[in-house]
This record gives sequence, structure tokens and C-alpha cells, in this order.
Amino acid sequence: MIVLLIARGSKDCDSCDCEPFDIEITNNFTFFQNTYYNNLIKIVKVVPYRCYDIGKFNSAIFSDPLIGKTLMFPECSCSGKPVVRNMKTQYAPGDNPSEYGKSFFSVIYIPDTI
Repeated sequence: MIVLLIARGSKDCDSCDCEPFDIEITNNFTFFQNTYYNNLIKIVKVVPYRCYDIGKFNSAIFSDPLIGKTLMFPECSCSGKPVVRNMKTQYAPGDNPSEYGKSFFSVIYIPDTI
């Protein structure tokens, strides 16, 4: 297994305790500050049923396994009314502000079928 670490000096994002960090490149959930997969902010190796605070994200790619659903929350700590994304057909939200009228800050992956 090859692991690539990207050192970031700082990142321009809206809260959820955004700090400089290293990213382990994995085949999992990738989050972007801008729409259509621009300005990478975080790559997360997800564990089912766990809340992940991402910071403000406007697009994302949710990769394998493409089963179950992902809940995207408009607030940190998986708070607020979530939007549910079907992993089989909705695994790459490209423009959250246009599609939902807002950005998101946290997610939970639920591997159960919809």
C-alpha cells in the first residue's frame, strides 16, 4: 500500500475547528471547498455510523463501497436537518449551493441499503 501525505500550511475554510493538517490519500470520501471538485480540503477514510466534521464543503466524491447512504449535515457535529445521498446513484455531489441552496459541514456514512 502506498500512502501519500500532503502537508498543508493553512486552509481557508469556515470553522468546525479548521486547522493545518496532513492528509492520508485513501480510496474513500473526498471533500472540496468549491463546487465541481475544486480546492481539496480533506480526504477521509470513513467508518460507518461515525460523524465526521469536515469544515464547509460544496462538493464531494463518496467512493467504494457504493451501497447504503451518506447523510450531509448543514452544521458541525452532524447537527441540523441532513440531506440523504443514495450511494449507488448520488455518490458525487458537485454543486451543493445550487442543488440544495447551502453548503455542508459534516457527514455520516450508513452502509445499510436504502
